[in-house]
Amino acid sequence: MSDQQENNNNNEAEEFDMADALIMSAPDAEAEADRIRTMVSELPTVPSDDICSICHDDMEQGKQLSCNHVFQQNCIANALIQSGRECPLCRASV
Repeated sequence: MSDQQENNNNNEAEEFDMADALIMSAPDAEAEADRIRTMVSELPTVPSDDICSICHDDMEQGKQLSCNHVFQQNCIANALIQSGRECPLCRASV
């Protein structure tokens, strides 16, 4: 087997291993997303006549983080899932 063929085989094996790792971690990621959604649902709901800083829609009420920033519930849940539990405005840990 040539060096080029061996390199290609190694690259394919590495890609397969990475894909396996992503697939195997999907249940863990979904469980973490569920935990974040539950945590967000339990945050204080506050009246607000502002706009959501994430989606820029008007809010009648929002979820308030410990840093006092307020967002729509779905917006902040998705942002925290993507950011690793950091406020999208000030990066405070949530």
